[in-house]
Amino acid sequence: MTELPRGEPLELPASLVCTSTAPVRVVPVTIRRFDGSSYEVEAPEDAVEPGVDVVLDLASQDLPIVRARTGTWQDGRLRLEVVTSQERDHREFPRMAAGIHMRYRCMPASVTDAACASWMAGGA
Repeated sequence: MTELPRGEPLELPASLVCTSTAPVRVVPVTIRRFDGSSYEVEAPEDAVEPGVDVVLDLASQDLPIVRARTGTWQDGRLRLEVVTSQERDHREFPRMAAGIHMRYRCMPASVTDAACASWMAGGA
């Protein structure tokens, strides 16, 4: 697995996949620096809040997929703390390891459509 140079200025396009929002958002970013345990990326400041889990998809088949947690904003740059990184999946439809939150509930046939819709909207 190829690594980025550490501590050097970079200009590498990437995608920031925000898996903790509904719907999931993909934000184009530019990686500006990597220090071995965190990335500094340039992104729109309203793109993502600090403290959420994201996936950093580096725009290269030789670089890993990175799960990270957003840190602080400073001068239009966001710090991403690496949680894990994994080698890119080279299948035609690759898997992406992400913390997508999902709820489900088995509903008996006697439950009405309105009750199902209420639960899906976040109700009881």
